[in-house]
Amino acid sequence: MRMMHKSIGLFLALISLFLFTPPARAAIFNPNFVLTDSDLEDTSTMTRDDIARFLLRHGSLGVLITPDTDGRMKAAADIIARIANTYHLNPQFLIALIQKEQGIVEGKIPTDAHLAWAAGYAVCDHCDRAHPDMQPFSGFANQMEQAARRVREKFLSDIDRVGKTVTGWGPGIKKKLGGVKIIPVNRATAVLYTYTPHVSGNRLLWSIWNKWFNQKYFDGALLESDDPKDVRVWLIEFGKRREVKSQAALVSRFDPKKIITVPREELTRYDIGLPIQFPDFTILEDPDGDLYLTRGALRDKLANREVFRTIGFSPDEIVSVTWQELASYEEGSIITSDAIYPLGVLFQNATDGGVYYVEDGIKHPIWSREILMSRFEHMPLVKKTTQELETFPTGEPVRFPDGELVGEAGTPTVYVVSRGLLRPIPSPQTFENLGWRWEHIIWTSKKALSAHPIGEPILLKSSLLAS
Repeated sequence: MRMMHKSIGLFLALISLFLFTPPARAAIFNPNFVLTDSDLEDTSTMTRDDIARFLLRHGSLGVLITPDTDGRMKAAADIIARIANTYHLNPQFLIALIQKEQGIVEGKIPTDAHLAWAAGYAVCDHCDRAHPDMQPFSGFANQMEQAARRVREKFLSDIDRVGKTVTGWGPGIKKKLGGVKIIPVNRATAVLYTYTPHVSGNRLLWSIWNKWFNQKYFDGALLESDDPKDVRVWLIEFGKRREVKSQAALVSRFDPKKIITVPREELTRYDIGLPIQFPDFTILEDPDGDLYLTRGALRDKLANREVFRTIGFSPDEIVSVTWQELASYEEGSIITSDAIYPLGVLFQNATDGGVYYVEDGIKHPIWSREILMSRFEHMPLVKKTTQELETFPTGEPVRFPDGELVGEAGTPTVYVVSRGLLRPIPSPQTFENLGWRWEHIIWTSKKALSAHPIGEPILLKSSLLAS
């Protein structure tokens, strides 16, 4: 306990990142404040690979190969990344823009017509898109290039030079639009009304942005609403919230003490994903009669019924599921009758005390007591000789589960584990704003942390830090 308090003190004393935050953005749309200037211009929010993963998770645009403005065939992610860097615009803004204009980020493969006018550039309510004069503006890459150039080299440039855009929108300048008086509070909002002179269109952009990019929590976070009438628990995963449907599923996979209580409206930022219905080590039967064993986020297929009997389950433990329920688990390995310890077991070297988690015949070293307690608190240890352990090939070391707060004892840096990565938490303000508790930090060894690759720091937008 003394070490924990000392480490927390170091964390608070040595980190000197001070973030100045404006008032939190309201959950209700404010027509005077659509996006922050950073939302529009921060190029550091996504790498090219981040863009590709985002597009793949949300729809078929992630597999689109289309001509760039130089005629070369490129992935949509490459085009978006190039244009964002060329015109110093936030790639998240470009993604939200094309979703707002043509809805091509989510859902099915976009049509050629939707791709041709992806960013809505040069399109008006009564324009004939087939007219020859419109053709220089068509095409996915061309649309994005033209839109980004217009935003950067015309709208933003005009505001910086004369305080307003060609249509008179500027920070602090009152205008009326559809009977609504609007005074943009910043450059970004003025630019957006110049690009889309409709309140409804900018409200749509704002809603897309809040759903996708104003999310505070990361893979592995367990959240519950502050509404006492709502007793559900949600796991954040891939930008969606998955309801944990039963207490048995909760305690078998997660630590209920790590649940974070958040405002109800915070949860609405996330689309609802497939629920988590079953505890670990449940036998599921699909509509075709095939059997699967649940382990964490995975479903391992049993090669045949003989494997089922070998493991030691009884027929009344089989749970029949739909294809959709089965799809809530990622596909794992196939368990055959030759599998050794398919349910996993903990072995301890009787000579040196080293502990291993053995699963499917492979031993995975556990490099600290903290990882052992985090992963396998209630699993018994079985003593084995060095010779017996040497019969198992060695696999990757066991890591902390997603959502854990960890740090090296005696050092100030604290990390959150997300998708197996250690993501540094840059300041006490960020830590507390996310609802984490100091007593939940696990202080461990440098070697134990070295089992995890280092990820990007947790950098929240100022509007989120203040919310």
